[in-house]
Amino acid sequence: MNIVPALVDPHNHIGYTNQKTGVSSNGVLFTVTSSGPSISSLSLTQGPVGVTLTVNGSNFGITQGSSTVTFNGVQAIATANWSTASFDVTVPSGATTGNVVVTVGGVQSNGMSFTVTPPPNITSVSPKPRLVERMIRLRGTITDKVSMCNQGVVLDRIRWSRTRQKCSN
Repeated sequence: MNIVPALVDPHNHIGYTNQKTGVSSNGVLFTVTSSGPSISSLSLTQGPVGVTLTVNGSNFGITQGSSTVTFNGVQAIATANWSTASFDVTVPSGATTGNVVVTVGGVQSNGMSFTVTPPPNITSVSPKPRLVERMIRLRGTITDKVSMCNQGVVLDRIRWSRTRQKCSN
C-alpha cells in the first residue's frame, strides 16, 4: 500500500492519501516552526560600554524589525548592517558581564559570553607632551589593547602591561 502525505486543506491540516484507492484520511492540525536565532560568534568577547561589535550567526531575519539584543538582560540598540547572518551592536550603558542574547519573533537565541571591561583611565603621561617626542609613557588602568594617538599619529606599542604602556611613533 502506498501512502503519501497530502495537504488536506489550507488551514494547516495534513492527512494521508492512499495512492491506489485515492481515499484521504481525516486531517490533523499541525504547526510549521522554523529554527530560532542562533549566535555562532562575537567579533569581540570583551570591551567597555560604548564599544561596537558584530554578532554573527543565523536566523536573525532580513531586517531588525521588533527583534532585540540584550547584554546580560540590558537591551541594546543594533547600530547597523542587520542581516539574517550578522549585525553590529553597541554595548549599552548599564551592561554587565554575561550573555549576549538575540530575540527574534519572541524566540531567544543561545547566549554568547561577553565581558564588560572598565574604560581606559589614563592618570599620567610622561615625559610632558611636546610637539616631537620619540617615546611617551602612559600610566593608569588600561584593560584592553587599544590604539593610542598623539596629535593624530597612531602610536605603536612597544611594551604592554595592565597599568603601563610605552609607545613610540
